[in-house]
Amino acid sequence: MALPAFRTAMRPTTLFLVLLLFCAPTQTNATWNRLDNRSVAAIDFYNAHLGLIAFADPTHALMRINDSSFAGIWAAPDVISGIVIQDSNIAWATVNNKGLYHGDKNWTNWVNTSVRTDQTLVGASPSRVFLSSTASPQFSWTIDGSVFTAATGIPVSDAVVAMDYFTNEVLFAVTRTGVYCSFDGGTVWTLGKNGLVGAASVFADRVHHIVYTGGDELRMSTDSGRTWTVVYAPPELTSFHELDGQVFGAHDCTGTLYISNGYSHGTSVLRSQSQAQRFEDCEQFPFGAGTIQKGWAFDRGSLAYWWDINGTCSVSRDGLNGLLTDSVKLALDMSADSVSDTLCSASAQAFAVHITSSFCTAIRIDSISVIHSAGKIATKFTAPILTGSSVSLPLTYTPLVAGLDSSVLRVWFHSLEWGVREHHDIAMIAMVTTLPPFLEVANSVDFGKVHVDSAKTLTLTLTNSGCSPLRVDSVLTSNPALILASSPPLPAVVKRDSGIKIRLTFMPHLVGDIIESIEIGTNAGHRFIEIDGAGVKEVNSVPANPEAEHELLYPNPASSMLFLRNTISPASFDLVDILGRSVLHADQTIGEDHFDVTGLPNGMYTARIGQSRITRVLIQH
Repeated sequence: MALPAFRTAMRPTTLFLVLLLFCAPTQTNATWNRLDNRSVAAIDFYNAHLGLIAFADPTHALMRINDSSFAGIWAAPDVISGIVIQDSNIAWATVNNKGLYHGDKNWTNWVNTSVRTDQTLVGASPSRVFLSSTASPQFSWTIDGSVFTAATGIPVSDAVVAMDYFTNEVLFAVTRTGVYCSFDGGTVWTLGKNGLVGAASVFADRVHHIVYTGGDELRMSTDSGRTWTVVYAPPELTSFHELDGQVFGAHDCTGTLYISNGYSHGTSVLRSQSQAQRFEDCEQFPFGAGTIQKGWAFDRGSLAYWWDINGTCSVSRDGLNGLLTDSVKLALDMSADSVSDTLCSASAQAFAVHITSSFCTAIRIDSISVIHSAGKIATKFTAPILTGSSVSLPLTYTPLVAGLDSSVLRVWFHSLEWGVREHHDIAMIAMVTTLPPFLEVANSVDFGKVHVDSAKTLTLTLTNSGCSPLRVDSVLTSNPALILASSPPLPAVVKRDSGIKIRLTFMPHLVGDIIESIEIGTNAGHRFIEIDGAGVKEVNSVPANPEAEHELLYPNPASSMLFLRNTISPASFDLVDILGRSVLHADQTIGEDHFDVTGLPNGMYTARIGQSRITRVLIQH
């Protein structure tokens, strides 16, 4: 098994050997108890726990059976003479002198649908209920309890006493002398076998597709009732020369068959878990039970109810061979795939939970919940039903943090027969790694040709294409007088698949090519980016006034005072920062003027004298 630390599954072969030890060909002891001391007038069971019962007492009460407890659900107007449960919602009852009643809303709401008092409930298929009658029609079916369809093929003189079915369409009906088959849902019947003596029961093993009848001999058919063979007592049952009595069995994967109350063996019980190939002698009743009227078996044949002709209902809950619980945990083997992923994964990673059932009894996998996980697990799937089969349920895992993630998943499931909701916890391991930050940036920036004493600004984008956060610590230029870099406040953290922008400004003050660089310092390392450009002058850039050659700003760079020598006609003066904002201004200048620049930040500024004279000034304190 994939994960022995989490569960152990019992295989069918192992289970059968355990059962055989408790119920060998020699006689074994079974624990039989009366369901109730009162006489039972009518009874039917839906599963191992639930049923309906009416006692032969003056209350005329219909009661729900829940294991060994009773709860009244309907006060009938007279004695209830028959009960048939169709499914978990619908049941039928006949009441003396009142007719047929239909119960819905989980058997709690009862309505009189027919006042005919000559009808006797025989059985039901998933969609129809069948009744026999002393009047015409002798055998019929109904869906709603008010409209009856006559069945043909069964003689009027041959009353139907029991029935069972493979499917909605394939049904079997037994009379005292014969067994009949229908392949159209119960309207037309054909004789499968006549000459039966004392037949009063039929059991259809739906899983193995075998049908049995009881009476003076045990008979079986493997071709849907067309041909029949007698089942003889095997050699290990030395005290039995023949198998005679009425049959009932478990409608589950085991198809466990019981034959009980044979004509010559009192109240003995024989059982087969191998489709009538082998039998076990499983004790006689310790009290005076009468001939069986009807029997029910559930829970792989471990739970048996016996209703005799004296009105006594008995139950054995120890399986005649040891207690079997309603749990199906031991039948399931589960494991989960492991996941290996990076934290930068763009999509959820697929993995599967694998479940194998060793029981052919139907088990529904209801849901999966996450008990613990550092990641995000999507657990939606279409609920499968396992009948001794396997399934792989597709799930997804999205990592949220790096490291080893030991997730715990809880798988919820229940047996469709026994209904108990259970769960298994399984581990899912995810190995989540993370990639380091990675600075992605252009290798060079080319400003092209820029006029001397002007400025050009370009944007440089820094992108983190790694998984971990990128920390930008510094942005430095090789020549701040030529290249000015402005950025968000540093250090700046850049998440994966995002970036920040750096503004670079080229301010040439001489003609010629420049080759500079910018250094970016990050936790992913330092990068040097080449800066190219050229300072040029226009052909017509000579000042209109020849005396402009005598204009002079000094010192340059300036630290505290900036002097302007203007020997031409009065002109305005502006000192503009790289953003185009005027930081110093004078309406007229002539001669020797001076300006205090101690309050200005370091950097390159543009000085304008009049309309046409422009020069660069570097402020450095």
